[in-house]
Amino acid sequence: MYLPHELIRRALSELSDVHPFFGLTYLVCKQGNLPVGTMTRFPINRAEEEFLHLYYKPDLKSKFYFQPFRTSSRAGRWLSRKYPFSGSQKTRTTGRLAAAFLHERNTDLWGWNRGYIKVLRAELDIDKTERIPAFSLSVWLYRHKDWPDRTNASSIVRFFLKEFHINLDEQGYSSCLRFAVSGGARQVLLWPLDGPWTRLVGATGWEEKLH
Repeated sequence: MYLPHELIRRALSELSDVHPFFGLTYLVCKQGNLPVGTMTRFPINRAEEEFLHLYYKPDLKSKFYFQPFRTSSRAGRWLSRKYPFSGSQKTRTTGRLAAAFLHERNTDLWGWNRGYIKVLRAELDIDKTERIPAFSLSVWLYRHKDWPDRTNASSIVRFFLKEFHINLDEQGYSSCLRFAVSGGARQVLLWPLDGPWTRLVGATGWEEKLH
């Protein structure tokens, strides 16, 4: 059973003001168990490339990745194969978000700074962005997942927290994530089929750039 397109469209709308870092690099590092306060070898460019292919390439025949996050233009939602090695790398190594990391330049050594949660929250505050909606992010990531019949919003978020190793500190008061779910979305009406991506794209009003 699959998540309905209406729920995915709602998730896309909620994610449209979120900085791409939080749906890409942050999750890649959490899934990869990046250590806190020390560095380890972590080929982050390659890890992001694999992550984008898995979660952000709804049409496997396409040359592009699709990201639903904040952008200055509709065309900016479509990312080239070079993105992990260019735009995302720049975000990780320069500017405010770079302070969240420990990194030895020109190496694959990466780690979280001990104060990384404060750095990430500060970025959201500067951007005047509310906490990232965990349910909407989960809906987007797991849009092709076959769920059990009795799946609800809470179980989807729990699955997300477990898969991405979101610890108790990141679930607390200073969390970057918002866990509350609106009443209408708590009971998820699943569909028997995983609908075609092109129909979903058309419903969003965004220009298709699948090839």
